[in-house]
Amino acid sequence: MVLFSNRHRNSLFSTNAFCPLLSFVVIAVACLATPSEAEMISFDTSDWDHNNGNGSQQGWVDGEFAGTTPIGTDQLTIDTTAVGSTVYTGDHFSRINAAFFTGFAFQLDPSSTVNTTSFDNYARYDFSFSFPVQLDSFTLTDVDRANGQWYDVIAAEGFSASAPGTPGSGFAANYTFENPTNMETFTEFGIFGARPQAATGNVTNTPPNDVTFNFTQAIQSFSIYHWNDNATDDAAFSQTIGIRGNEFQVSLFGSSAVPEPSGALVLGLMSLGILRRRRSCETE
Repeated sequence: MVLFSNRHRNSLFSTNAFCPLLSFVVIAVACLATPSEAEMISFDTSDWDHNNGNGSQQGWVDGEFAGTTPIGTDQLTIDTTAVGSTVYTGDHFSRINAAFFTGFAFQLDPSSTVNTTSFDNYARYDFSFSFPVQLDSFTLTDVDRANGQWYDVIAAEGFSASAPGTPGSGFAANYTFENPTNMETFTEFGIFGARPQAATGNVTNTPPNDVTFNFTQAIQSFSIYHWNDNATDDAAFSQTIGIRGNEFQVSLFGSSAVPEPSGALVLGLMSLGILRRRRSCETE
């Protein structure tokens, strides 16, 4: 039998001996906060319910402006809103297979989304989750301009609530570009967004202009705003951007549901118990 004196006991729970254990607890708590693997959402193979009386079915029904799909025991809801004078054109919220991209299209009439002194006319695309997520990477393709016809502008904001807020009230996105020499970030109407550089002139589809954005914090919803930024480029036309997808399959977020805080709380309480035990031993 081995007996520990107070000196040995104190040595066992000394700061040096205790630090590795405490570090383990801290690392374990940090690991619980790390988002899990990405979930894949498909507009072709996922089950979607458009609340149109037809129930859930496989694949997005082209032309529907809202839909919900399950993600495990949770769900994602997508919808679109035409704000002000905005007019959608034929392939809006539809899967297309075109020369410029294959995927899920957002399409509008650029003559209906011109803004001058205030942000009144734009299309809004809302993505609302029933749980917090980490959005690591979301790519919009075909963000370009054609002189005299359209001038694509997009902006994205994240929100901590499942109901997206008003423009300018959310978390600004971080943007990266496939072709940085053609694209730029800007702030307009209190919104931080991305658009083709005016100096590049007509950059329609050549080369393709992909804009990828993410958020540094967990969110429960995010919104994309889409409009025409040049009043002289306002011909009645179809202004299209979209979510590029392999066989219409896209990843809406790089990492799935952020764990609830309960697990981290348990480990936190455990660490507090160990600290208390250490202090008790040191005073014996």
